[in-house]
Amino acid sequence: MRVGLDTSAINWFADNPGSATTFLARRGAGEFTVVVTPEVAEEIRKTPDEERRALLKAALSQYFPLATTHLGRAGSAVAGLTIAATRQSEAQFDALARVRDGWDRTHLINAARHSCDVFLTRDKELYLKRRDEIQAIIGQIRIEHPQEFVAGLRMRTPNKALKLTHRLDRRLAA
Repeated sequence: MRVGLDTSAINWFADNPGSATTFLARRGAGEFTVVVTPEVAEEIRKTPDEERRALLKAALSQYFPLATTHLGRAGSAVAGLTIAATRQSEAQFDALARVRDGWDRTHLINAARHSCDVFLTRDKELYLKRRDEIQAIIGQIRIEHPQEFVAGLRMRTPNKALKLTHRLDRRLAA
């Protein structure tokens, strides 16, 4: 399984370290691979609050190396991380015009081009309001909130260590 991350998902994991630990442990166990593109790093780089930016950069570092982008932005061509956009990618980007944020459209196209099964975001426009419309354009990528995805991981696990992490998350949330 391939999981694409929106910048808001990196933010969520930074704010929920117990869930991030679960997510990273399951990735490390080979249950899925993570796709993070240069545009996510660029959004993090533009975070105005210096402390927040440092926290997000630390969270982002868990997902290196970055994947290639199929819609060159963020100086990715200079870094050698751009694959030339196809007509299909450009057409899908244009078809997603109702998604208000150009970064989100780019993240979605990249997730589709990297054959992601799941795209994680906190953006309600993507995972609640426009999910069906987006899936009709880019394919059947499940669009989920990171909390929903991690909860699904925990439901599938008999692993005692991960259950302890779940208990820790509940204590931290209280």
